[in-house]
Amino acid sequence: MTTKHAVNSTADLMKLFGWLKVQQLPITVAVKDGVDRSLSQNALAHKWFKEIADWMGDRDASSVRAHCKLVHGVKMLVTEDEEFRTKWHNMVMNRFSYEEKLDLMVEPFDFPVTRLMSVKQMTRWMNAIHDEFTAQGVPLSLPDDLKYKKEMGERV
Repeated sequence: MTTKHAVNSTADLMKLFGWLKVQQLPITVAVKDGVDRSLSQNALAHKWFKEIADWMGDRDASSVRAHCKLVHGVKMLVTEDEEFRTKWHNMVMNRFSYEEKLDLMVEPFDFPVTRLMSVKQMTRWMNAIHDEFTAQGVPLSLPDDLKYKKEMGERV
């Protein structure tokens, strides 16, 4: 079993120490710099997938997600992550067509892409999505838009 603990404060660190004290030994502990993508980033990305699908009208949110993972996410991880690059080249790159690669990005396969990203990588990935689709005229919600809607009592 793998358990992740994001440590963003001294209080988080103390919680982690408490959790470690009660673990059955032996265990392995790994520390990674930075933090994984945030829940708010994840929620906004999924909102965008639906907005893009609704605006375009010729695809569903799952297809938009697959496109974004493949076109922007894989490109980023192949460039920045040696382990990902090696696995992508050995397992996927020349074995599947573009359409098959899109199929690998969604259930039941759901090839890991964004879940491997840090907050900074996820930010760059979302900026690439925003740039691609707003250039096509798709209006995408931004965090300030969402805050305003919540303040006005709208459901987001």
